[in-house]
Amino acid sequence: MLLKTHRPVSSGNATGNKITGIVIAAIAAVVVIGVVFILINSGSKTAFSHKYTSVQPSAVKSKDNLSVSLKKPAEFTPQYKDVLSTPFQIYTQNEVVGNKTVTTGYLFVSASPLAADEKSVVDTVNHAFTKNPNDPYYKSAKRPMESYVDNIYSGLYKTVTVGNPTALQTPNLKKDAYIFDVSASGAKNGAPDQQGKAIYTWTDNAVFFYILSVAKENWQPNLATWQDMINSFKPVEKS
Repeated sequence: MLLKTHRPVSSGNATGNKITGIVIAAIAAVVVIGVVFILINSGSKTAFSHKYTSVQPSAVKSKDNLSVSLKKPAEFTPQYKDVLSTPFQIYTQNEVVGNKTVTTGYLFVSASPLAADEKSVVDTVNHAFTKNPNDPYYKSAKRPMESYVDNIYSGLYKTVTVGNPTALQTPNLKKDAYIFDVSASGAKNGAPDQQGKAIYTWTDNAVFFYILSVAKENWQPNLATWQDMINSFKPVEKS
């Protein structure tokens, strides 16, 4: 898997550098994730239809004492048992097709502390997302999520897309949260195309990423399940 990097947006202040710092941290985390996904997937493409009937509470605690509570379907199983050794957790849904295993769903959660000079990036990003999507500041603010998604899926899929953000409010996210459409297609190993959502949010001292996707044909029929999962996502910063 190739490590993709991005040049910071030039500006007259520290905006580009602050956001670029988060980009670098994002890429460092997902390099390992991309490798794990490649190892999991070894299947051939097949039609797959699934009804998700319920979600169950779960929790993720990172090595930095940051925690996340969420709900997930029973079909999604964790890939890391010792989550305190990583700043993230990966859940996957794996199906056996013939004599091969196909990964049909992904849930990725990341929690990372903000350095002292990065804490003002929240206001910077909020302001950037009020601008035109072609504005350099807007593009720079979007880049951390693009880096996460691209590095997670690019080892498996030929085409990876991240839509423009929309401000998000849920029972657990009242401010400083954005949601993106994500998709991945043209799997290099025959895995099903993916469709999903990604969340980018902050507390006072940490940044959180949440990425959910499933086989494209299973997204629309299970919208109520995905909304329940998104509503349940609750980041908690260390005390």
